[in-house]
Amino acid sequence: MAAVIWLIRHAERSDGPRGVARPEHLAADPALTAHGRWQATQLAHRLEGEDIRHLVASPYRRTLETAAPIAEATALRVRQDPGACEFLHPSLVPGQPVWTGTAVDSDYRSHPTPVYPETVGVFASRVDRVFHGILANLGWGVCIVTHGAWIAAITSVLIGLDTRFPVPPASVTSVHHDGTAWRLQLAGAIDHLGQ
Repeated sequence: MAAVIWLIRHAERSDGPRGVARPEHLAADPALTAHGRWQATQLAHRLEGEDIRHLVASPYRRTLETAAPIAEATALRVRQDPGACEFLHPSLVPGQPVWTGTAVDSDYRSHPTPVYPETVGVFASRVDRVFHGILANLGWGVCIVTHGAWIAAITSVLIGLDTRFPVPPASVTSVHHDGTAWRLQLAGAIDHLGQ
């Protein structure tokens, strides 16, 4: 089996893009828009046929709604992991998150909920620890549905780059291990959205 990990950014959220509203005006756990649900379906079509054996998602509603069509297309359960949640910084999140999704697979050892607020260093350390914990728990062929900052942080840690590629909503990033090092395969790809 190829040593590939898929990193999916959640689809379009219902409370608008970051940078438009102040964090205190954003919904704590927004659903996807109708367009976001379409994007999630397109992601599922894009990932059909890939060697995905496990599906992990941040427990935010937008990530779970993005993961649902992927789960259906791959016949996999979604394993929720609080460690894959958003960067808990006051500029992004108004406070300690409370998630609507509560079901956790009993056979999956998830990571503890991070404590708000996080510094950049604490966040990067968490992302690295959670990523490697997911690999230790599940092995290769994992698809992680998460957030843009999480994807940027883990690709930076793994590849050793100051990662500056865009990670738009509903984008696909993949990394593979060639036996000696991690390599970036796809970086924020959105070709499945017709863009």
